[in-house]
Amino acid sequence: TKVDSTCHNGRDNNLANDSCSKAINCMIDFYDLFDDIWCQEFCSGMDCIQDYCPSLLNFSSSILFRHVQILFNNSQFTIEPNEISLPVYICYDERLCPDFLPATISLNSSSCRHFYEFELEKADTFFSLMENINNLFRTCLIEPNETHYCNHSNMYQCKNSTKCISKYRLLDRIQDCPLNDDETYNASCSLSDVHRRFSCSIKSYRTCLASLLIEDRTKDCDNGEDERRIDELLVENHIYFQTICDGNRDLLPVLIDGRYETDETECQFWLCNNTYSRCDRFWLCKNGADEVNCPFSNCSEFEHSCIFPNDTPKVSCLPINQAGDSVIHCLGATDERHITQYNDGYRFLQRFKCWNDSESVSSLSLCNRKPECRFGDDEIFCNYKRNSTRSMCSDENSFSRNEMENFFCYNLDTVKQFKLIYFKLLSMPLYLTQSIADEISSEKSIQTTAQSIPVDPLARMSQMDQWQCNHGIPIRIRIDSTRNETHCLCPPSYYDDLCEYQSQRVSLTIQVRVATDWRNVFSFIILLIDDNEIIQSHDHIEYLAIRDCDTKFNVYLLYSTRSKNISKNYFIRIHAFNRLTLKYRASWIFPLKFLFLPVHRLSVLLKVPVLDIQPIQTCIHGQRYNYINNQNSTFCQCESGWSGAQCSIEYRCDCAPDSLCIDRSICVCPLGRFGSRCYLTQSSCQLKTCINNGKCVPGDERYRLVQMNKSMCICSEEYFGNHCEHRQTRIDISFHSKLIIPPSLIVHFITISNETYPIRSSTMKKISWDQHLLTFNTSIRFHIAFAEMFNSYYLIILREQIIVSAIISTQI
Repeated sequence: TKVDSTCHNGRDNNLANDSCSKAINCMIDFYDLFDDIWCQEFCSGMDCIQDYCPSLLNFSSSILFRHVQILFNNSQFTIEPNEISLPVYICYDERLCPDFLPATISLNSSSCRHFYEFELEKADTFFSLMENINNLFRTCLIEPNETHYCNHSNMYQCKNSTKCISKYRLLDRIQDCPLNDDETYNASCSLSDVHRRFSCSIKSYRTCLASLLIEDRTKDCDNGEDERRIDELLVENHIYFQTICDGNRDLLPVLIDGRYETDETECQFWLCNNTYSRCDRFWLCKNGADEVNCPFSNCSEFEHSCIFPNDTPKVSCLPINQAGDSVIHCLGATDERHITQYNDGYRFLQRFKCWNDSESVSSLSLCNRKPECRFGDDEIFCNYKRNSTRSMCSDENSFSRNEMENFFCYNLDTVKQFKLIYFKLLSMPLYLTQSIADEISSEKSIQTTAQSIPVDPLARMSQMDQWQCNHGIPIRIRIDSTRNETHCLCPPSYYDDLCEYQSQRVSLTIQVRVATDWRNVFSFIILLIDDNEIIQSHDHIEYLAIRDCDTKFNVYLLYSTRSKNISKNYFIRIHAFNRLTLKYRASWIFPLKFLFLPVHRLSVLLKVPVLDIQPIQTCIHGQRYNYINNQNSTFCQCESGWSGAQCSIEYRCDCAPDSLCIDRSICVCPLGRFGSRCYLTQSSCQLKTCINNGKCVPGDERYRLVQMNKSMCICSEEYFGNHCEHRQTRIDISFHSKLIIPPSLIVHFITISNETYPIRSSTMKKISWDQHLLTFNTSIRFHIAFAEMFNSYYLIILREQIIVSAIISTQI
């Protein structure tokens, strides 16, 4: 903004209106750089305030509430780096503060009090003084004679006051009520906005803080969790099993039976030498039992490396029974690490403890030619032939250190506390008493070849040709041997010569769910019809549950006329057919409610019934059915060769003999056939060999990325694999005679990987009342299996090698 520019509302003028206020603002550096230049001209001397202000000067500012005025003694007013003048009086509108600030003196018809009567906190700067006064008068912001809004459910009325504040301002560390009861409110977790508040313990009492207190650099909660980032909170609420009793508290305290428990309480019952603590350079056991016999040690199985004070030229070995006995045997107290080890919250550090002294030295200060221990024991093992000025443990000195220096650099360096160790199965026996027979398929390996089809390179197009089709694709059409023309191939949503106009259409998104029939292929016929059941347009999708469970199909349906006839009502009707048998399964109807929209977007979830729905009555040449999603509405499913609302209009079916006619222009093709009349054969299954009675299902190229192999094999229940080449694992489970056989059993399979988390898969099997043996097949590859019944878990299978295909008999 230019200096000479002005604002219509006058906000370009930061200067006060009277000379006294200008002088005060200049003295406290209230103005910015532009005004500071003006202040140097207006108020160049130290007597500026005395020159322009009366003996009792009045200070008011936009940083205070408009009714508050602060009165200083002119002759004593000063602002120094370490000293500020305190006011003599503070005047205000008593009508706004009737509950706790009654006036004690009147000056010039104003309600005032002596400054000392307010008992404010000591302020170091002029602006901190203003902040204290501002916070005080915040509590008496009351509109006189306005109490009707206190009856609102979102309002809180302060104690012994007519003042009301929003409940959102409770527990926000800003005192709004005269008695501060808005900040001591003890029912914050029952407020209506509790989902927006932060819950934690304050003085061992559950409190829900306002969101503005989160990460404001002030810890309000007992454990400071209001200042932790979200990822830190997740770690402290959801910890790894291996971090329990690891010497570092990760879990926030939880009140259990009157005691606060964390992941580091009652660790006397925890094995310190375990899989997760072995050889991580951190002594979790007091005697370091978790760090003996490690790859970096040259000592025997039950000894620690040690430098004895009377034998510093070499690294010796100390028996483990002398470690952690509170007697220092090794230089630097490396055998008593519980004394010199500390955690700064992010890492564990080990320090060099001086001999016969309470002092300890960092590894950065070792061998620096400046003894810091009283007896110089931090320098007696050093190699002073190095010319480097860097610390002994720097990478630059890694090749010049002696054996003792390497020992201390390794043991006194930062120890990373947490390393993720995945669950492993090593040298595990078979469990329980199982009869396991592994089966290896004797089938020959299956090889398929695909012949590539040569494609001629496209004629080169100019950038102008590529862009002229807007939302379409430019194509070249050959007119004769010497001429070709560029035309635009438009998507369904656009039309005209250059694809520049948007079509009125229905944008439909479909997701399908089946309870059974995971190996069945369904064909869904999608119709856009009007209220006379005239088909405007149609499309279809093919669905195989084991392949398309998470797939969302997107379909565009256009109206038969451009533009659509808005005097009619339109519907989406969807029919489902079993493509293996061409039997009708079910239908759905969805009305288009917003006909004024040029593009009507609709998302539907189709839940396919387990059985074919049955007709409720007959039509002239068909059967009448209810819709799945609207039992009050019916329609006629016509026989082949008939159409119309009552199946009374005859037509000639042009579909292939082994297909199904829905209308004169719609055919439902059997598996392996496609095309508008089902006369074309899909070739992808000719390259796919399915063995063991597996059936090849070709893919629907319209909804998937183009790949050489678009087909897949549907295997029988006993086999699985890309070609059904693997026999499924058969598991026979019997029950002990003393156990009650449940009506159902849940089996949890655990697959172990040394490089990632274990994977759990579960299946539930029903058990009939007269059944004593449960037999089922599974294609899951696993190492461990648990059986769950009556809220109890039983280990039934445990193998170190992954089970791919086997016959297993086990007992619960």
